[in-house]
Amino acid sequence: MPYAGPREQRIRKNQPSVKDSSVCKRPCASVSAVALLLLTVVGCASTAHLSFVHGDLQTRVHRDLYPVTILAVDGELSFDSPRAVAPGPRWLLLQAAPAQGAGVVPQKAIVLRVEPCTRYYLAAKRQSPMASDWEVVVERKEPVSGCNPESELKKPGAKALAQPL
Repeated sequence: MPYAGPREQRIRKNQPSVKDSSVCKRPCASVSAVALLLLTVVGCASTAHLSFVHGDLQTRVHRDLYPVTILAVDGELSFDSPRAVAPGPRWLLLQAAPAQGAGVVPQKAIVLRVEPCTRYYLAAKRQSPMASDWEVVVERKEPVSGCNPESELKKPGAKALAQPL
C-alpha cells in the first residue's frame, strides 16, 4: 500500500463509509428536489404561448430583405428573438439593421395579427442597400408543430381573431 501522508489520512477519515445512512439521504433528497423543479417547469410551460415572432432572416435569396430587431411587443421592451407572443392583434416596435452608410435607422410600429400556433419571420424590405427607409414584411410564416390552436386561444392573454387587421 502506498504511503498516505497526513492530508490523505484526514481526507479518508472524513469520507463517509458505505454503512453510513447519510450517504443515501443526500442523493435521494437532491433527486426529489430535481423532480419537484421539473414538475414546476412543466406546469409553467403549459401556460407559455406557442406563437413566435422572429427578426432573423431565414434565407438570403432576396437581396432587398434585411434582419429586424424586435424592440417591444405590446409596449413591453424585449430583445429576445424569437419572442413568444399570445395570439391576437399584437403591437410590435421594430428596428431594421442599419443600411450601408446610414446613420439613423427609423423604427417602425406595426400591428400584427398573430394566429395561434404560428411562427412569423419578419424582415425589413429596402429599395436599395443605401436607403434608410424600409417597410416591414413577413418573410415566412409556418405552423408550430405539436401545438393545438384551440388550447392556445384558451390561454391567458390570447385575443379573438374574428376581425381582420
